[in-house]
Amino acid sequence: MRNSKKLLYIVGAIALLLLGIGAILPPVRTEVIVLDALVPATDRLEVQARLVRGRFTGFLRAVSDGKVSFTVDGGGAGTATTDRRGVASVVLPMNDPGPYLVQAVGSIEGEEGTAPAFGLVRVQHHRQRILAVDLDGPLAAGSWLRAYFKGSDTLMAVPEAAPTLESLSRTFAIVYLTNRDEDQSNATKAWLEGHGFPRGPVFFSRALHDPFQLGRHVPRVVRHIKRNFPLFDVGIGDTAGEAKTFLAEGVKAFVFGTEGDLPDGARAFAAWESFPAILSAAR
Repeated sequence: MRNSKKLLYIVGAIALLLLGIGAILPPVRTEVIVLDALVPATDRLEVQARLVRGRFTGFLRAVSDGKVSFTVDGGGAGTATTDRRGVASVVLPMNDPGPYLVQAVGSIEGEEGTAPAFGLVRVQHHRQRILAVDLDGPLAAGSWLRAYFKGSDTLMAVPEAAPTLESLSRTFAIVYLTNRDEDQSNATKAWLEGHGFPRGPVFFSRALHDPFQLGRHVPRVVRHIKRNFPLFDVGIGDTAGEAKTFLAEGVKAFVFGTEGDLPDGARAFAAWESFPAILSAAR
């Protein structure tokens, strides 16, 4: 009997501990993430989104057999079922160059739909130049790790970055590069829009799901863009390593706010107000 009472006390203590942990943990949430893209003009346009579920950013897991409903530029674009990667896609008969604003809403059977998520697919004109810029450092005053631990909304925008890029977007297609994990997509895109940055596809990593992507993600995206779009000719980062990545692909490299040695051919600038003149001098 004494042992039985002791066992009951232990079981009760464990139950109370688990209840306490459950009260502290954030609730399970389901999100949909639009996968931005930069694509050539063809007779079809594919848009994709990933349905995920979990408690913690960076540890959200793919949801298969869910539903994702799409709209493109405000018009219904259909509903698709997610695969084992959580990805749903629809194909539209479209080939006009330009940005297409994509909205997605996900759903799991028996649950309410997710909040809408937004993204952008840019159909690239073969004669338009491309400018790629690293998000954290040149645009957001902080690192991608700070954005993860403290939230995107805690970061200030670098002064004059948004209006300068908005002006440059009349000449260039703007593309955003970041080591932030895809799970941070919705918060990051809201931050860019809220600070007035021009619309452009954002290429996220999945570094929190696969740490081996760190150091490989940005070079892989830069290579992919350059090989598919030869007029990708301007890259902006905040380290000598990023400058080397751009230069290796034949892209003009500019480094924001760095001190120290830069690779041959890279140019530094300390303030966004000065960048247009530095860019013009580099042509």
